[in-house]
This record gives sequence, structure tokens and C-alpha cells, in this order.
Amino acid sequence: MSNLLPDGSTADDYYKAGLNQGVRDSRQAITYFLKALELNPNHLNACCELAERLSWTGEWSASLDYYDRAIAINPEVSTIWSCRATVLHQLQYLDEALESYNRAIALDPEQLVGDIWMGKAAILAELGQLEEAVDNYDRAIALYLNPEEESGGWVLDDCYAEKGDVLFELGRYEEAIASYNQAVGLKAIPEDNRMKAYVALGREGELLELYDQNDLAFPPEWVWEKKGDVLMHANRYEEALECYWQAHEYDPNRSTFQLEQVLQRLGYRETDITNLIQARTRLSSSNRVNFIKKSDLNGSNLTRFTVAQAGLEKIRKKFPGIPSAYLTYLSNVGWGEGALGTIIMRPEWFRDQDNCFNAAERNLLVIGQDLSENLFALDADHGWQPVKLDHETYQIRGIELNDRELNLEDFLDAMSSDNYLDCE
Repeated sequence: MSNLLPDGSTADDYYKAGLNQGVRDSRQAITYFLKALELNPNHLNACCELAERLSWTGEWSASLDYYDRAIAINPEVSTIWSCRATVLHQLQYLDEALESYNRAIALDPEQLVGDIWMGKAAILAELGQLEEAVDNYDRAIALYLNPEEESGGWVLDDCYAEKGDVLFELGRYEEAIASYNQAVGLKAIPEDNRMKAYVALGREGELLELYDQNDLAFPPEWVWEKKGDVLMHANRYEEALECYWQAHEYDPNRSTFQLEQVLQRLGYRETDITNLIQARTRLSSSNRVNFIKKSDLNGSNLTRFTVAQAGLEKIRKKFPGIPSAYLTYLSNVGWGEGALGTIIMRPEWFRDQDNCFNAAERNLLVIGQDLSENLFALDADHGWQPVKLDHETYQIRGIELNDRELNLEDFLDAMSSDNYLDCE
């Protein structure tokens, strides 16, 4: 692609050409914005877009230069100051970043977004101004909870988690736990501090129960690992060891670091630790009972794990009325990798947090995901009919194969075959 537009093109032409470049074409966009500024050194929008693209490519110092240039053109734009603060934070110029956020707030105190308060809170935390940081996280959370806040659904979990870390540093463990537990997904939470807070209050049993309640939502090896971590923080090494063994049995190829660490705490010598882990791995690989690895499924060399009877009973209890055909599928085919990059997930109710799908009142049991991050679910309100949740159009519709809408049995058959779901 040529870096130049036709002769006679204006600064605005180059600016618009830069805007049309995708994320992967940032270098080309940068070239266009530079040309726009060459033709019009006071083109504020080109200057700001150039600064942003440079931040995307990690060129923080150059990005800062162009935000400073934009401010020289017009120092009264709040968003330029807040973007500049983000870059200064990346460069660890914390005092200047804080001043830049304060300037953004002073310029536009009524039309703020959560990102500004969250960014300012993070800087205050790094500067050791913890109480003020908590106040700013609260301001950010209040804005993110506003339905009109576009970014709230994406960063609210992180905001709760960061606030929890600050409260933990203040020794306010009850409040830290409350903040951590506001985060929707367990994996969005900084687990180490959360565990320490529970242990400090003698409440590790509650946290272990929370992991047990989520044992269908996450891989079992992850749940067992986290339970082991909790017990390690509580100095309950024998119980931690058993949890780590369980995690290792589900995934014998995982790192043995945690096993080695807890065995050292229990007084084992290095050579004994190596021999013990090797012996236990050999035993577990020939004696696995909960999940059975299925390779070369239908000649497709996919890796799936079938669910044993105890696991099926848990699913029945958690999802009353779930079709027996689906349970049979889990028992015979399992979850894991699907054809054409599909992931067959553990079942979990769909939470339409931002109501993008207008599905807040619908009972949709998510069971799969494709390469485009579309979800596949069973509609419990309509006979467990399989549906697709399109993440781009926010539509919920039936699933078709060869121009025919699939019922549950046909859908499950397609899930286990190499013809998997040409849904478009």
C-alpha cells in the first residue's frame, strides 16, 4: 500500500484515511496522521489520533510528545488530559499523571467516565495514598454501574478487584473480601490477596466452599489448585498437598511447582520429592476415574473429557430439568475441544450483564463457544432448543446445518462430528 494519497489531498483527507486503518494497520495510520500534521501543524484531531496510535504500538514517549503538542494547540479539552495521564502512568511519571487527571476533572467535572476515576485511583494507590484511592475507586464503580456507561461491563470486575487490593493493603480485610466478591468471574479476582484476607479472618472454609460451588464453571484442575493455594496460606499443608495431587491427576502435564513447594514445607528432601511426584503421576495416569481423556475422537484427534456419574448427578442437581440427551452426550462424548476450533464448555447459566441480548429474563444454559466468540446455549424456556448468541449482532437465533434448523438431538450429534455447525 502506498503511504501517499493522490496529489492535492488535504490534511483532512490524510486524517480520514488514518481513521480508516484498523488496529493491525497502526503503522499505516501513523504515517497518514503524520502527513496530516505536515500539511496542517495545528490539526488537533490528527495530533490526538497519532498520539493514541503510538500508545497502541507501545511508543509511549512519542505518544506523550503528541499529547503535549495537542494540549499546546488546545489546552481546554478534558479527554486529551486524561489520555495524557494514561501515557504518563505507563511511563511511571506518577505525580505528573495525577496532575493530568486532576486537570481533566477540573475541565469537565460533570461529563466524566469511570476510566478517569479508576486511572486516578490506581495512581493514588501506587503513591501510597490508599484512603483517597478507595474513594476514587468508589466514584469509578458508581459510574460503571450506570447503564449508560459503555465500558462498565468490561472493566467493573477489574475495578472491584483493584479496590479490594487497596483495602487489603489497609488491613480492612472484611471490606476487601466484599469488594473481591463483587467481581463476577472468579478469574477476574487477584486470588492471592483474596485468599490471604479470608485466612487472616479465619474464614478460609467459606472460600473453599465458594470454589466447590464453582466446580462446574471452571476446569476441575483449576478449582483444586486454588483450593490448595488457600490451604497453603492457612499453613494446612497436608490438606493442600491432597488438593494439588487432585489437580495433578486431572492434568498430569501441569507444572509440579506447587507440589514441590508443599512437599518442601512438609520436610521432604529434593530427591524424595522428585521420586514421589513421578510415582504418583504414573499411578494417576492409569487410574483416572472422574474424567477420561478421549483422543482421536471420530478421527479428529480432539481432546475431550467425559463426565463420570458423580459429575452428572451434580449437573442434574444444579440445572433441574436438563435433558437426558445432553447428559448422555457429556457421558459419551464430553466437553473440551470441538471440531473447527469450537470449545464445548461446562454448562453455566447465561448472565446478560448489560442486557445486550435482551435476555435478562431468559434461562439460557451456555454449553459452547466458537472461534468468533459466539456462544451456543440451550433455551430452557423453549424445550431446551439449541440457540446461538451472536456477539456482534446481539441476536439470539436457532442453529442451522445445511439450511435446516437443528433440534437438540441433531445439535448434539453435530457437536461430536467433524461437520460442526456451519451456522451462518
